[in-house]
Amino acid sequence: MTKTAKKGLLVATAIGSVVGTGVTLLYTTKKGKSLRKDASDTVNTLSSGVNSLIGSAEKKLKKVGKEGKKIELSASSVAKKVKKSAAKKKKK
Repeated sequence: MTKTAKKGLLVATAIGSVVGTGVTLLYTTKKGKSLRKDASDTVNTLSSGVNSLIGSAEKKLKKVGKEGKKIELSASSVAKKVKKSAAKKKKK
């Protein structure tokens, strides 16, 4: 399974969980206080999971940014060498 497919599955699972929880809460016969506590617990659990995903995404983006910077510096160095070499050949 590709990374994109895994991410899609994860998002679909999260959305399904939210929808399922909402439907369950609407059709349950619990008292208001108990229902509000269950809803609050569910929201806290889901927000914790979302925060974890966001943290993971931030780490990956920072890593990609660092790798991009390394590539940029390397390309810049190569370009300078090529320019110097071309300038030397021009003088000859």
